[in-house]
Amino acid sequence: AHDDVASGSPPAAMYGTVYKDHLVLARTAANPERIWFSNGGDATGWDTAADGQWLDASFPVTGIATLRNMILVFGEEGIERIRGDIIPGVAGSDMVREPLFATGCADAFSIAVSDEYCVFANATGIYMTDGIALVDLTQQGGIRGYWRSTCWPFSSSFNFAGGLFEGKYIITAYSGYTLKRTLVCDIRTRTWYEFTNIPA
Repeated sequence: AHDDVASGSPPAAMYGTVYKDHLVLARTAANPERIWFSNGGDATGWDTAADGQWLDASFPVTGIATLRNMILVFGEEGIERIRGDIIPGVAGSDMVREPLFATGCADAFSIAVSDEYCVFANATGIYMTDGIALVDLTQQGGIRGYWRSTCWPFSSSFNFAGGLFEGKYIITAYSGYTLKRTLVCDIRTRTWYEFTNIPA
């Protein structure tokens, strides 16, 4: 999400989601840890002043997602959640930021959300959370070593792209312009298989 999508004067942020009736944007070049909230029901209204409608994560943000009554905030080394009904910078604000897990997200394009859970990836595994517990899908499916060998040696040239479709999480890993592999996980059974004929 960025300023040519949201009208008004939003921050030129890299990531976006919707929480209750607010557009939420995160991470700019000047403020990589910052999360901004639009006015309620008005994606054109932004208060980015020093005491405005924003709060900071405890790390540079690599992705955000809304899950039930919380915003999941991803960094390279961890996840936090934001809960509350009244946004920062507004009288009576009750939003809190809480640490969740010491497992981060390497690429926002790996994040996929259903009604009940969020799936995301990094170089050590592919994980699922409901905002309370964290599950390593690669470990439960017996492919943890296989995934880690896919991502080795990991560098900033790695890209992940994932999505959910009919109860399955599909993820493609690229290193630069080289396709590493495309894997599919049946979320219910934790069964994994590979697509070898789709240069996704």
